[in-house]
Amino acid sequence: VLPAPLAPVVKTHTVAARSRFNIWVNTQDAALASAEVSAVITSTNQVPVIVERAMYRAVGSQTFGAGHEAAGVEAPGLQWYFAEGATGPFLDLFFLIANPTSQAANVTARYLKPDGSVVVKTYQVPENSRFNIWVDYEGAELADTAVATTFEVTNGVGVVIERALWWGGDITQWYEGHNSAGAQATGTKWGLA
Repeated sequence: VLPAPLAPVVKTHTVAARSRFNIWVNTQDAALASAEVSAVITSTNQVPVIVERAMYRAVGSQTFGAGHEAAGVEAPGLQWYFAEGATGPFLDLFFLIANPTSQAANVTARYLKPDGSVVVKTYQVPENSRFNIWVDYEGAELADTAVATTFEVTNGVGVVIERALWWGGDITQWYEGHNSAGAQATGTKWGLA
């Protein structure tokens, strides 16, 4: 049984024109100092902005020794696609689901393995919450494999999904990671910079 989600913490910031603004989430509120969070950032005066999320961890004596970053997405969706992912003794794969609505989301994950087999799992993501899937621990068939993954919300509640991958052994030894938001549609042509 999952703990009941906490009420959202709401903060207002002013961002100067033509500038970069940093929000260090851990210092915003006591409830955020040591918490797993997702966020919705809204420009209240309709001035367009771009939002990214960075996450860091200490490695040895180096405060920002490892980390990853992802761009935000413009809206929740009902479909999410990820081409990359891997689990195993050196790699730890996570899917992070934000449900910014007042209704629980029913989510079906399809983990696509290199041999063509598909492992299907279902999750219920509580309202106004962040949900974490540590794929390495979702069953023996996912404990040591490469995967591509698709997600479908089956009850019409839009969510946001990211994929994070950390490596270096167990959680105490991670020294690097990367992250990406999923695609909300497949396509026939893609550009990579």
